[in-house]
Amino acid sequence: QFYMVTEALEAQLERHADHKLVAHVRRAIALPDLAPGYAADLRQIFGDGAWPAPTAATDEYVDALRRAGPVELVAALFILYGALVVGGGKQTQRKVKRLLPGCDHVLFDVSEDMRAARRRFKNAFTSIGKDHAGVAAVAPECADDLVRYASLYMRRNNAVVLSVRVTPGWFWPAVAVGAAAVAVAVARRRR
Repeated sequence: QFYMVTEALEAQLERHADHKLVAHVRRAIALPDLAPGYAADLRQIFGDGAWPAPTAATDEYVDALRRAGPVELVAALFILYGALVVGGGKQTQRKVKRLLPGCDHVLFDVSEDMRAARRRFKNAFTSIGKDHAGVAAVAPECADDLVRYASLYMRRNNAVVLSVRVTPGWFWPAVAVGAAAVAVAVARRRR
């Protein structure tokens, strides 16, 4: 789900690459696009084309990103990338590898130096609204809107998480077989 959202975000950021706020954040955080890492991991987990379909919440999120302007997109970047920059990296990659050992978890290859990546991320966003770390405020007029949009995109993220229902592939066939067995047993008793 978050692959689709991140891919849509990155396409829109590219579309607005010349906007001063988008250009500042992309340059200042100095991170590669994350969608290719998601895609590599999904190919290892699901193969080429059997990926889960988007949920309604994912579709709504992607549609919102496609309609969003630059300030809104930067707020979405803060939320989507922030989880990986602040909470991601090699340590998280090692933990996740224990849960899914057959996957390289390329998504978590955010940076070799996570401390520096976190500092760049924090400085990039702080310097939007005020002078910070030797950088003059980039767009102080956008600071309040960024906070409001970041809250909106955090709610969208939560909606996507809650929209995902994880059931093993054998679950529904097993339910069907179980229901058929119950139906046969009930039919035999009625005879």
